[in-house]
Amino acid sequence: MAKHWYRLDVVEGDRSRVLVGSSELDPAQLMKQLRTGDYVVLNDLSYRDNQNRIVSWSDWDPRLTSVAYVNPQYVVMVIPFASDPRAGQSGAP
Repeated sequence: MAKHWYRLDVVEGDRSRVLVGSSELDPAQLMKQLRTGDYVVLNDLSYRDNQNRIVSWSDWDPRLTSVAYVNPQYVVMVIPFASDPRAGQSGAP
């Protein structure tokens, strides 16, 4: 199954947070799932570091796996990436 990459902006209290990750859902399927209120699974959970690189979440905190279960109630924006945002970076898979 194809892997689709997304940036999800979520509201966390009075702050917002950007999550980057992949899903087997294409954009239309992802939006449908968000509308139904089902949690969205983001695999390969990553973040952008100070050098503008996409880095695995588990590199930042090795106690955690690189997956997030996102409550759609708090998603305010979804932006699909054209391809794997880690591609072309040194050390990227």
